[in-house]
Amino acid sequence: MEQAVLTIDFKGTINNAMAGFYRSKYKPAVKPSPGVAKEGEDYYMFSTQFEACDARRAFPCFDEPNLKATFEFEVEIPDDQVALSNMPEKATRKGGKEGLKVVSFEKTPAMSTYVSCPVFDNRTNAHYRV
Repeated sequence: MEQAVLTIDFKGTINNAMAGFYRSKYKPAVKPSPGVAKEGEDYYMFSTQFEACDARRAFPCFDEPNLKATFEFEVEIPDDQVALSNMPEKATRKGGKEGLKVVSFEKTPAMSTYVSCPVFDNRTNAHYRV
């Protein structure tokens, strides 16, 4: 049997609907790092809500809880932020613009899309366990 690779160029929308990949407004208790999105006195963090079928708002997928797939996440974020996922970090390289970096993660085991978890945060001094 032959194998093929399918590549899809997809551009999603960061929305305000608390579904898929969305932004949340907050007022910080401590001063965030400079790379955090800000508008007036409000700061924004980027969140995901994929359960049960909202992952398709963030990336093309068969978004049904009974269907499983592996994922290899890669995110481009400001240099002063931390990226996390369900799997350990595989590599970090310079981003497409000054002040950005690209963080990639190891391949996940087969899982439903709603438990996939790309995360980035401005608390560079925090310790995480995922």
